Amino acid sequence: MINFFKKLLFFLQRSSFVLITGKEAEKTSKIISEILKSSFKIKVMSNGDLPWALDREEVIVFKAEKIKPKLLNELKFFLRRSRNPILMVTYLGKVPKSKYFFSGRKKDSFCARKIAEIMPARGFCILNFDDEAVKEIEN
Repeated sequence: MINFFKKLLFFLQRSSFVLITGKEAEKTSKIISEILKSSFKIKVMSNGDLPWALDREEVIVFKAEKIKPKLLNELKFFLRRSRNPILMVTYLGKVPKSKYFFSGRKKDSFCARKIAEIMPARGFCILNFDDEAVKEIEN
């Protein structure tokens, strides 16, 4: 559970929040950070860190190769209360439609889809359409 103080601080600051998920989350977060750092203060965080900001002008780049269901509820708070929420989904992996034994990849796709569903209307979703599993999230 997220520390109440961190939630309150984030709620008051309303920093921009970029969530990057998928197998290429590490590389993508480095690229996005390099692009944004010329104009913004950047704080890169990962699964082990809880996002929070001390500066309103700071952009939090949160990278998670896989989003676990328990992390889903915590990320929901930050996406809904962020000033500018952005979800980026990179490569999740091929999931053959006729196969049911790819449960790990289907779970990754499920969590990414759930996050896309909770994105506020003012937010942005950037999806890698080269990957069929990610393309399904568009719906």
